[in-house]
Amino acid sequence: ALTASLVGKALTFCAAVPSGVLSDAFGVGMMTLVGGVVTMLVGLPTWIVIIADPSGFVAVLGVGVLYVLPFFFLSPYFFCSELFPTASRGLGLGIAWNVGALLFGGLGGFAPPGPP
Repeated sequence: ALTASLVGKALTFCAAVPSGVLSDAFGVGMMTLVGGVVTMLVGLPTWIVIIADPSGFVAVLGVGVLYVLPFFFLSPYFFCSELFPTASRGLGLGIAWNVGALLFGGLGGFAPPGPP
């Protein structure tokens, strides 16, 4: 799992600049739509192959490589910021991000790790 995660993050890092160029050329909304469709087309076959052969290499190839393809098109942070008007974009995104972190991730440190 760690190898798949590291490979995926390295490929996502390499996809950042081409993704930004594509978003500038075609617009964030269009790239988010294309990324969602590519995620749908790549996701199910990837998980079917992983279930059929759950070896380490197939998992690294499936999760680390194939599932990174949509990140060439997706730019969710740009899309989230474009939901707000330009004058209040930073405020709107900052409040939305922090409320989400508070409700779903901010209290994780206070949760017990599991049954005793």
